Amino acid sequence: MSTDPRPVVSVCIANYNGEHLLEECLRSVLAQENAPAFEIIVHDDASTDRSLALLEGRSDIRVLASESNTGFCVSNNRMAAVARGEHLLLLNNDATLAPGAMAALHRRSLELQHRSILGLPQYDDASGKLIDRGCWLDWMMNPVPRTAETDPSPAMVVGACLWVPVPVWNATGGFPEWFGTNAEDVYLCCAARWLGFGVDVLTMPGYRHKVGRSQGGGRVGTNGRLELSTRRRYLSERNRALLMCIFQPCWLLPATLLANAGILLLEAVVLMIALRRPALPWQVHITSQRDAWRLRGNAFALRRRLAAQRAVRLPEFFRPFRLVPAKLQLLLRHGLPIDAK
Repeated sequence: MSTDPRPVVSVCIANYNGEHLLEECLRSVLAQENAPAFEIIVHDDASTDRSLALLEGRSDIRVLASESNTGFCVSNNRMAAVARGEHLLLLNNDATLAPGAMAALHRRSLELQHRSILGLPQYDDASGKLIDRGCWLDWMMNPVPRTAETDPSPAMVVGACLWVPVPVWNATGGFPEWFGTNAEDVYLCCAARWLGFGVDVLTMPGYRHKVGRSQGGGRVGTNGRLELSTRRRYLSERNRALLMCIFQPCWLLPATLLANAGILLLEAVVLMIALRRPALPWQVHITSQRDAWRLRGNAFALRRRLAAQRAVRLPEFFRPFRLVPAKLQLLLRHGLPIDAK
């Protein structure tokens, strides 16, 4: 790690009960060769394990210790507020960088005049298989994995590894803290593109991700079935509804919200029967939409702020959106999901 007074990059790692994950993540950062000058900031979100003890006394890491659990969005916003670098590299505690990743990101950022959010190919840590090279979005704001190097540009980069020039971060306002966690990466990338910035994914190197280790669920198990946790599903459905309120055109918003409600109703019935969880619709589908309704004022206030600064035409903004719903693709590929363990 460089001791330069002004680092080029601030590596920001949000941690909650990541005692079993942090060391491998930090080693992958500290082992980067030919990287620009960087600092490492870890925000510990009131962990109850030995995370802070592992970080204690380390002069190569700047630790922000929260007295209460605030969530992923607040954690990253706090680190961004104190970061000294010209760029932020937001890195999950369950992610590890491949050799040369930071140098490659910096070179690409320079080529794009530091006006784009960047990502790396994401690989499953257990199997080594490619998960995505960024994602497109469907019309209900679900990520659709992009896998081929020759595919058109993505709509977003998955938040486990996000390179963000500080001016881009400041223009978007960072993560909406009322999101809590989940889909904040969709917001950041959509807001950046809305304001005229770019989103790009390098062809190589990549990073490995222990998908679902920090939140639970959200991964494909060894049996090929998608594993979901109630908490993750609730946050996903709530925040996707809020994203539609922020970014969908006024003439399209009622139709997409209605279509989303219909899909959620059908999904609730099917999963309730298949998983034998009669409480599931209340825990996920009903509660998420109720809470999205309660937060609609925040969403529409953010919509108005972004609309006043929109720098792209709507056809250009929606070009990386796909018509086929991501949930249908997941159903065809993996069958009905199962509960995460």
